[in-house]
Amino acid sequence: MDRIERIREIDGLISYGDYDSALRLLSELEDEIRMEGGGPQLFSVLWRKGWVLYRKGEYEKALPSLMEADGSLPRTALPPALIRTRVFVLSTIGNVLHALKDFKRAAEYHTLALQTLEGTRGYVPEDIYLLEMARTLNNRANAYVGVGEFERATGDYTEAMNILRAIDESTPEVLHILADINYNLGSLYYYLNAIAEACEMWKESLRIYSGLCKDFGEEIYCRNARKLENSVKRNCSG
Repeated sequence: MDRIERIREIDGLISYGDYDSALRLLSELEDEIRMEGGGPQLFSVLWRKGWVLYRKGEYEKALPSLMEADGSLPRTALPPALIRTRVFVLSTIGNVLHALKDFKRAAEYHTLALQTLEGTRGYVPEDIYLLEMARTLNNRANAYVGVGEFERATGDYTEAMNILRAIDESTPEVLHILADINYNLGSLYYYLNAIAEACEMWKESLRIYSGLCKDFGEEIYCRNARKLENSVKRNCSG
């Protein structure tokens, strides 16, 4: 089995959530490539390894792999496909730093992801570009909340919502992100004691998640709907 086929096998394991098996194969492949002096394939292994460790909640182990992966790429003349992958890596680094409560650096990496994302415009469908922009703005806003930059956070949440509303096709992925942003902005309003505004955001998030739960039945949608229903009952009248 050549390395491309092995990477495909690893991607299959990741898609099924078999992170331990994927990590074992990634480590074996990484050792082989390093023994040969590295090369372009090391990037493909490292970012996947960092992603798997992030999904496993092993944030301190994930960060070095992701940072090395990003550092291995040139900063100019990247093809659009690699630019998209770099955006994914930068966003994941931001999420890892957020999980480690390094909110300032998390915001910096999400900003870098947004800047890098511009290089994909015109090469990918506009809806995909806008979706990634909204997702990254939401992540950066969460980091801004962590460092107490509430005005910037509110601006990013609002911009992300406006971007998503400009996308014609309301896919589950779009709606999921929109519901998440409404919840996050509502939670920020609640922290700032703007209860009426918080309840408005939470109710909209509940409406979206309830619809997703009814239409698709996935546990994450239903769980979030139940969580929001309890928050609305406890804190909102009417």
